[in-house]
Amino acid sequence: MTGGTILAAGTALDSAEEWQSAVLSVVAAAVYVAGMALQQRGNLQVMERAAAAGEDRSGRKVLTNLVWWAGMATMAAGFALHAVALGFGSLVVVQPLQVTQVMFMVPASAWVAHTAIRRNDWLAASAVAVGLALFLLAGRPGEGGSVDVGEGSWLIVAAASALGATVLAVASRWVPTYAAALLGTATGVIYGLQGAILKQATGQVGDASLAEVATWWAIPAVVAVNLCALVGQNLALRAGRLSSALATIAVATPVVSAAIGLWLFGETLHTAPLSLAGMAVGIALTVVGVSRLAASPSLLAIETDVEEDAAVDATGPEAN
Repeated sequence: MTGGTILAAGTALDSAEEWQSAVLSVVAAAVYVAGMALQQRGNLQVMERAAAAGEDRSGRKVLTNLVWWAGMATMAAGFALHAVALGFGSLVVVQPLQVTQVMFMVPASAWVAHTAIRRNDWLAASAVAVGLALFLLAGRPGEGGSVDVGEGSWLIVAAASALGATVLAVASRWVPTYAAALLGTATGVIYGLQGAILKQATGQVGDASLAEVATWWAIPAVVAVNLCALVGQNLALRAGRLSSALATIAVATPVVSAAIGLWLFGETLHTAPLSLAGMAVGIALTVVGVSRLAASPSLLAIETDVEEDAAVDATGPEAN
């Protein structure tokens, strides 16, 4: 691709399918976060009832809570909508819009923790929204060719992602001050790889039979990579401040997915100087907004509740 040009076919946001993918990505983010909020509310309900009864607040008891299960189902619906969005659109469009999860986390956490949303939170959310819009409008990402990529290319991508995540995880042991940020970035790398594999899987569905789908390597790969990402996310959240882990995961995930989309799937970005400047400003606004939202008192209130619950669980119910 030469500077200042884009592919004539499949220009993102110039077709109904790309608009659908953009809208679906944002809806998927909102639904997924709603599920997380319901699960958190279910957790708190179980802990509060157990504390009132002087019982052990075992994590297993949450499995009897209907609100928690409703959250699980809602999160699954959000994941499914995300997959559908990837089937319609490109990684460079869908994955950056998943950053809106952080925007939705603040009001969701405020609902769970019964806190007010600050003016600064609204300003930060506006910065994220404007930044994402500016990135997409300036970059005008374009769809690539076939998603039927060779296994050799996937091995290179998987190896590079695994190496990058491992280096960051090891570095977190050597630089404990930045452990949460480093582990969050490593988790973002894994989530970014997961998004690309999910794109491969959804792009191949078409008229495939159930027997054919059962033989695809991408399906078990999505599950395996997602499990690795969940482990990394748990380690990042336990390593330090929630704000550091959340912000780095939110930023690293779309960066890695977009890089894979550009290289592996042949997706495109407009590279004229003015477009590059617009994308740079958009990215900067998004990063600043995400960092501010991740430090919101509403999110920190949830973190405090979890820390207090963990302390009580460690000392036992008699501490109540």
